[in-house]
Amino acid sequence: MSTPEEIKEDRAFNRPMMVKLIVVAAAMFGFGFALVPMYRAICSITGINNLVQRDVEAREAKNTQVNTSCKISIEFDANARGPLQFKPEQNTRWTCIRVKS
Repeated sequence: MSTPEEIKEDRAFNRPMMVKLIVVAAAMFGFGFALVPMYRAICSITGINNLVQRDVEAREAKNTQVNTSCKISIEFDANARGPLQFKPEQNTRWTCIRVKS
């Protein structure tokens, strides 16, 4: 069992450590808020303002032609480990790539 002197020594050690940990946690919290202006400054310096200036035309499809002769293979895999057994009804399915307009 600990003596009263040992308990006082432990508390004397724990109190400054707790203050240091609180200061570090507050500094990390403040740094999280400081990252936003730093990120904006770095983006404006380097010209990477992709989050602010979005190009609407880049989202639209440039090529609207559909190639119906192209087929792709979809493979169903059931490699699950555990007490349950899974198995696909069919292992492979061939399909065409189609684009809705």
